[in-house]
This record gives sequence, structure tokens and C-alpha cells, in this order.
Amino acid sequence: MKNSVNIKIVDAMQKILPKTVVEREMTFSKSLCGETLCFQIVLNNQAEGTIKFAKLDIKSTIKDRIKILVEDLVPLTTFPDT
Repeated sequence: MKNSVNIKIVDAMQKILPKTVVEREMTFSKSLCGETLCFQIVLNNQAEGTIKFAKLDIKSTIKDRIKILVEDLVPLTTFPDT
């Protein structure tokens, strides 16, 4: 059985947590000449577990000007007030 992965494109300012359900997906965006356009590609694994590897191929005439940053979950522990 293969795992199913949902892929969504969202605004760069949207906070994505492990249990986040993306309700507003970006459908269209534009920027002025010289302005930076930022967005997130969210991968959501439908099965239990973490996506260990994903490959992204970019096919564009401006490929040399595209920058990709990868973010991962950072485990946090909260401590009770003492």
C-alpha cells in the first residue's frame, strides 16, 4: 500500500504546524519587477509518520533566480511553571 501525500501552496506568512489543516490555498499571486515573491509548499502525509525525503524539480526560464529553503519541524518541550 502506497502512502498518500497532499501538496498545498500557501502564503509564506501562514503558520504551519503538524496538525494544521490548510483551508486557504494560494491560487494566484503576482509581484512587481524586482520584488521577491514568497510562498510555502506544504506536504502532508496522510499516513502516520514523517516524510523523510521529497524531491522538487524546477522548470523555469528564471530557474537561476529561484531560491528554495527547506523547513522541518523543531521538537519543543514546555516546562510547567515552578
